Amino acid sequence: MTEVVKEIQKKMAGNREAIIQFMREICAIPSMESKIGPVGERIQAEMTKLGFDEVRFDKMGNTIGRIGDGPRVIVFDSHIDTVGVGDPSEWEWDPFKGKVENGLLYARGACDEKGSTPGMVYGLAIARDLGLLDGYTAYYFGNMEEECDGIAPNTFAEVGPKGQA
Repeated sequence: MTEVVKEIQKKMAGNREAIIQFMREICAIPSMESKIGPVGERIQAEMTKLGFDEVRFDKMGNTIGRIGDGPRVIVFDSHIDTVGVGDPSEWEWDPFKGKVENGLLYARGACDEKGSTPGMVYGLAIARDLGLLDGYTAYYFGNMEEECDGIAPNTFAEVGPKGQA
């Protein structure tokens, strides 16, 4: 197992700058009040670049990426909307451009919850490349709205990942 962990660490380190840039780019895209199309498109572009087998929006506007078609299913869920910024003049920096301070990115959505998306997307691609997803169907699910948490994943579960009833 330690060899697998070392391979994962090596691949993550090799993608470090791309992962950071991806995170900064999705944080820079406003995604408030259920208006997540542009951030979903950016996430889908990254999944396409990484060779996901399927990349699309579902009927609610959630972003879905799939790797594999095995009998065991695993879903990584992250909401990709954010709350507003309030009065922009009260910010010391542009909340969408963000700032890096002491190695930390401060930007709208960086910790709640766009920050989990790059790790999930790259982690799935790396797991696939290392053969760790053999026998699995693995999904990244970019949930469209935290405020109604449960409705979007419920649609994913009830309608089916491929949009079939």
